[in-house]
Amino acid sequence: MANDPLFINIIKSSRSRSNASARNLKQRYLG
Repeated sequence: MANDPLFINIIKSSRSRSNASARNLKQRYLG
């Protein structure tokens, strides 16, 4: 899962955006 480009993109976005948004995206992605 960590190698998934979508997951990597979310992690990259987490650094450029707020941590709260990153966590929300992660939970949505992980379901």
